[in-house]
Amino acid sequence: MPHIALVTAAVARGSDEDLAPLQDALQALEAEVSIVDWDDASVDWARFDAAVLRSCWDYTERVVEFLIWAERVSRLTRL
Repeated sequence: MPHIALVTAAVARGSDEDLAPLQDALQALEAEVSIVDWDDASVDWARFDAAVLRSCWDYTERVVEFLIWAERVSRLTRL
């Protein structure tokens, strides 16, 4: 069973109306799904088979940090 990260931002969790239906649809296909914040330093990205960018809406205020994160995570999982 694939483990998929739906990547969001803490500020967007209550605003991304598609996040829960997407999680439900993926789980119906027997995927394990976790909703995680892109900047959560405690996340072990290597445990995911894929990370799907969803609502990382604060990246515009933190572009350099986001790009560094994306480069690092892309070495650990399919981004």
